[in-house]
Amino acid sequence: MKKTLIALLFSIGLLSAQVYNIGDVVADFNDPYCDNGEGILNLYDYFYEQNGGDQYVIWINLFTSW
Repeated sequence: MKKTLIALLFSIGLLSAQVYNIGDVVADFNDPYCDNGEGILNLYDYFYEQNGGDQYVIWINLFTSW
């Protein structure tokens, strides 16, 4: 029973996952990166077709406490 449930949950996760490939463009988003609202992260500032040809690799870590 446990194995069946785990397999079912795993397969549902794979079916609903969004996969990006090399060359795909994600939607732009703006988000404040400080709790006090000073500074906004704009994803397209790092997109080479929008920023004059500079290419970046972005690693976003999200830490939260509920």
